Amino acid sequence: MQGVWPLADLGAEAVTAGRRMFRYVIGIDDQPHVVTLTHDPVAAAAIGVMWVEFWAEHDEDAGCTDRTFQVFGTGQPLPDGARWIGTCARAEDGFVWHLYELGRGAP
Repeated sequence: MQGVWPLADLGAEAVTAGRRMFRYVIGIDDQPHVVTLTHDPVAAAAIGVMWVEFWAEHDEDAGCTDRTFQVFGTGQPLPDGARWIGTCARAEDGFVWHLYELGRGAP
């Protein structure tokens, strides 16, 4: 599995417009990932040892912005300008992962 994708609740009723909470998944792979969002992420969590998921509100009526995110482990060097988004609870392998935004647009 590679890349970034929004995941919707499969049991939810179809919505044609308005506000919804979306879930996004990015790899723990030392790579930046571009995600198109309308609002800031609100929470982050580790999925096993290979993925971090985060949630952000999506508004059909709001403008979209490409934003670049990357996962860092505790103690890893952070690039200049990186902005902390959230810290995951300790993963089953003992690592603690931190989600950072590296900027707007492609890396």
